[in-house]
Amino acid sequence: MVTVLIFFLVLSLLVLAHEWGHYISAVKTGIKVEEFGIGFPPRLFGAYKKNGKWRWIWGNKEILDADGTVYSFNLIPLGGFNKIKGENNTFDWHKFDERLADYRQGLNEDLSNQQAKNLSRLLSEEGQALSLFDSKFNYDNYLKLSDREKLTILENFTDNRLKNDKDAFYTQAAWKRLLVLVSGPFMNFVLAMFLLAIGFMIGLPEVVDDSMATEAPARVQIYEVFPESPAAQAGLELGDFIVSINGQEFNQVGAVSDLLQASAGQELAVVVERGGVAQTFNVTPQAINEQETDYVGIGVSLVRVSVVKYPWYESIWLGIKQTFLTMWLMITTLVAMIVNLFKEGEPGVALAGPIGIASLTGKFARMGLNYLLQFSAMFSINLGILNLFPFPALDGGRIVFVIAEKLRGKPVNSKVEAWSHVLGFGLLITLVVIVTFKEVLQLINN
Repeated sequence: MVTVLIFFLVLSLLVLAHEWGHYISAVKTGIKVEEFGIGFPPRLFGAYKKNGKWRWIWGNKEILDADGTVYSFNLIPLGGFNKIKGENNTFDWHKFDERLADYRQGLNEDLSNQQAKNLSRLLSEEGQALSLFDSKFNYDNYLKLSDREKLTILENFTDNRLKNDKDAFYTQAAWKRLLVLVSGPFMNFVLAMFLLAIGFMIGLPEVVDDSMATEAPARVQIYEVFPESPAAQAGLELGDFIVSINGQEFNQVGAVSDLLQASAGQELAVVVERGGVAQTFNVTPQAINEQETDYVGIGVSLVRVSVVKYPWYESIWLGIKQTFLTMWLMITTLVAMIVNLFKEGEPGVALAGPIGIASLTGKFARMGLNYLLQFSAMFSINLGILNLFPFPALDGGRIVFVIAEKLRGKPVNSKVEAWSHVLGFGLLITLVVIVTFKEVLQLINN
């Protein structure tokens, strides 16, 4: 229960930071945020301003008289959300208005027959594009009008849109929309810098070489447990500190590896510290082949760690530096996963779903606050990078459509974009369900 609670708190913090990034950039660029919610609907209560005075609202009823943003608290405690005015509309009215001005200038000039035909064709295409965006636009009647009448209809339609929706997302210049989309992942990176800076101040675990002298005691820690290995079968876990083996204490990785190498087929009593509690596991080293390497061991990766503290001014710089290094590592890993997926038919690394991430959160929390801060920072960076991935339904997918609009000189069909986001979201949910199902089966089998 405690693990689930901590997982929800960490996830809520990361999602809330992400949505706050979208919110603050939207407000600062003049885009209306209709609602900023903590948690997900249904709404429990909220507050908003009307004529300069704050009003409270209870329940999930629709709010029509708010002067600005409705700030709400919602039932499902998983971060937060923004309801940005016109976020799902993609028609670029500013660009459209510029084209109409060019058409007006053309109609006022003496055009050849071919030029007049081209202009007529363009006005027909503009009307068709507008009808795809707004079902209220009667395209059949539009086609019956003269070119000058068509242009007047388009100009009036555009003026009304720009006047009524001047604070909507879809009427903004491309750079403003890109800024809003990027700001969510950016806040995840800023949060990671902040968490790591705090961690470096109170002391974060760092991997140190066996020969390196350390101010704080160095300890041997399990960094990875390979599936179906002797260690996995015995119950050893990621994050366990090796205290002793057959009564002999260790603080160097090499010494542990040498003992395991020399103890093939012999049962060893391995004492580990997990969550501040010493536990003993009986493990028998055996011949193992891992990544085309043969060795005798128990199927774990070991590191030597020491908790290191830094002054606040160094901690800030280290937090920034570590965030960028981690971003680069995660990006290269993601690229490698995609390459392996196309080459081998599998990503090459295990994917974690909600259950796996919750389990990891609990393990790091039991290891101490500094470990939880470090894990939360990594989680936040991962969330930011994945959201920038150019896939529909993610921020990166929306960014691709804005860039495509600038390159084409006109927006992508709004229905095409809308359906791509729906399908993308469906694929993401399907992936989460598949990974979660596998994790549940693994829990049952264990």
